[in-house]
Amino acid sequence: MPIKPHWLAAAAILVSAPLLQPLAAQSTAKDAPHAAADAREMPVTAALNTKVDSSIAATEAVNANAEALNAEQQAQYAADRQAYLAAMRAHHRDVVATDAHYIHQQDAYAAAMHDWRVQVALCKHGHPRACDLPTPDPANYM
Repeated sequence: MPIKPHWLAAAAILVSAPLLQPLAAQSTAKDAPHAAADAREMPVTAALNTKVDSSIAATEAVNANAEALNAEQQAQYAADRQAYLAAMRAHHRDVVATDAHYIHQQDAYAAAMHDWRVQVALCKHGHPRACDLPTPDPANYM
C-alpha cells in the first residue's frame, strides 16, 4: 500500500514537536547565578570589545592609507602612460618623416641613375652631345 504525501507531513510534524518544546520552555528571566556570572563577564566582554573596536579602527586606517597610496600610484601610472604614448607618437612622426626623407632620396637617386643610363645609351648610339653631358647628380632631383 503506497504512503500518501499528507501522512508524511503529519509524521514529520509529530517527530519534530518534542524538539521544539525545550526552546519554548526556556525562560528569559535571569536567576541569581546567571546575573552574577554576567556581572563578572561584562568587564571582560567590554575589554574584548574595546580591543576589537581598536583593531577595526586600526585596520580601517591602514586600508584608508592603502587606498590613498593606490590612488596616487594609479594617477602616476596614468600620467606615465600618457607620457609614454605621447613619446611614441612623437617617435612615430620622426620615423615617418625620416622614412619619407629617405624614400625621397632613393627616388632622386633612382631618377638620376635612369637619366644616366639613358645618357650612356645615347652616347653609345652615336650622340656625341650625350657623351659630353655631366653625370646626373641625385641632389638635383630632390
